[in-house]
Amino acid sequence: MTVPPLPGADLHTSSIVYLPMLCLGLLGFGLGLIFYRNAPGSDLMVFHTAGRLAELGDYATLADGSRFTELLVKTHQAWLRVPPGLHPWVYPPTMLPFAMMIGAFPFGFIYPVMIAASLIVLLSCMARCWPTGSARDLAILLVVLSPGTGWCIGAGQVSFIAASIILAGLAVLRRRGLAAGLVLSLLTLKPQFALLVPVALVCGGNRRACIGFTLGAAALLALSVAMLGADPWLSWIHFISGTDAHFAAWQETGRYSGQSMDAHLLVLGFSSRIAGVGQLIASLAAAGIVGWSFATILDTRRRMIVFMVAATLGAPHISNYDAVLSALAAALVLTSPRQVRGPGITIVAILVWSSALVNPPFVMKALGIPALAILSAATPPLLFLFAIMTIIARSELPATIGYDRA
Repeated sequence: MTVPPLPGADLHTSSIVYLPMLCLGLLGFGLGLIFYRNAPGSDLMVFHTAGRLAELGDYATLADGSRFTELLVKTHQAWLRVPPGLHPWVYPPTMLPFAMMIGAFPFGFIYPVMIAASLIVLLSCMARCWPTGSARDLAILLVVLSPGTGWCIGAGQVSFIAASIILAGLAVLRRRGLAAGLVLSLLTLKPQFALLVPVALVCGGNRRACIGFTLGAAALLALSVAMLGADPWLSWIHFISGTDAHFAAWQETGRYSGQSMDAHLLVLGFSSRIAGVGQLIASLAAAGIVGWSFATILDTRRRMIVFMVAATLGAPHISNYDAVLSALAAALVLTSPRQVRGPGITIVAILVWSSALVNPPFVMKALGIPALAILSAATPPLLFLFAIMTIIARSELPATIGYDRA
């Protein structure tokens, strides 16, 4: 699939700005690796364990958070200096065929291979969206050396894959709607980001993309049932129904240790109910932003920026490794031609790119410096501001991508 290129960028922003940014990125990159030093690749261990259980057909252990975590620790002892807390399998069964591919290999092999391969895929998508030259090189540096990238590598997460799906799907949306919908359907593997895809496609009025997305999601569902039967789905539905104690425990822990809106509110001392309301407002705001932008904006660059920022703002659960999305959105702004971006959105883009340095909020609170927790809590409003500024950007922006006029 060919991803149409974005136009070149005149890099008028001084290296006095970019060099400190990249230094801060290296700092954040290192902090992410340090954070996971006692359990490198712990999130990938979840996929590795789930894949092996699916291969054996042991769905009872897969759906039992405590037994699953015990097995994870037992089978990955060589990699764990400190056993992780509760790590249940919470992904939908559509993810199990992917997990089975990971589980087919030794963890020490698949961990670096999966991270390297997913990063190469992301960089390949970026190379097709930016022309050769300084703009592409800067964009790659801004993403590879972003603070969230170290967290993604340390955790062994799939954020590079999610970013690749969004970038490739939205890049071909205007010219190849059906193909774009099929690509974006892969985002259902990370459902907290896929929630905004139907909003974007419906509000954008792209029927072929809606058909492609529906067919792709249905194909993934059919594949999981054909390979594994209905048992994983029945177990998963019971697990997430709210009656499972392990899911409730993970949900509470995940809310506090993430960096979604409710995580920020919980760390600041608000009640769980208020935090839940805050998260609902953030999710509705994200959906509204995406709907507004896809209904009114024609150029692909701004649609990409708004979608990635809104996905980060509205997701019920995200962590610092998902900051790869906001770093990519910031790179789209910072490598835009000077005439289509003003100093205001440039500054906000830099702040969004840097926000992973003061996240996740529970870590900032643990450091005992109240100012850091307050700075961390500014992240959701900053993301909202970034999306709004992108939508109401100068009228010249639609001309930044030539094929959008077709």
